Amino acid sequence: MAFADTIHVPGLKQPVDILTDKWGVPHIYAANTADAFFAQG
Repeated sequence: MAFADTIHVPGLKQPVDILTDKWGVPHIYAANTADAFFAQG
């Protein structure tokens, strides 16, 4: 099942993509480490 949505989150410096593979594992792609950790929670 594919899912796509856009959420604007204050605190991010650059866009972050979070993709979920067929096993339900999220993969975070960010331009910088701080945004990646911020998106991870």
